[in-house]
Amino acid sequence: MRSVFFVFECSISENISAFLDVYCDYFNLSSTVKQWIVQCNNDPCLYIENTHLSEKDLCFEDSGIPLLFSDMANPVVWSVNISGRHDGATEVVELVTALLSEFPMYIMDDYTNHFWTLEEITYNKKIEGHCFFDHLGWHE
Repeated sequence: MRSVFFVFECSISENISAFLDVYCDYFNLSSTVKQWIVQCNNDPCLYIENTHLSEKDLCFEDSGIPLLFSDMANPVVWSVNISGRHDGATEVVELVTALLSEFPMYIMDDYTNHFWTLEEITYNKKIEGHCFFDHLGWHE
């Protein structure tokens, strides 16, 4: 399964949850864990979970990335998993564009060691030779 990660300060978790409650369908998995789902043709495509990951849960090859965490007060990471049944690129870009337009956060995909900004995604900036969430380009 392909993934995208949201990195933001814990203080805005409730605001992001409220945003996702409106943007997506959601399910309470437990008293503390919630999962939101974005549908593609009435089939789950994106699975967003509010399980907090930390810097230690992610593998960074770029030594500059941990500096981002040191610049944030109590940073957290939430994951988005993309179903293998769908391309998901359109849905991922729409979701992260909506989030980045509303909240101060960074986005990381499975394909680069880079935290993406709204401007970089909007203007298809290439990092390591690839645009944001370029899953097809990595297979060529």
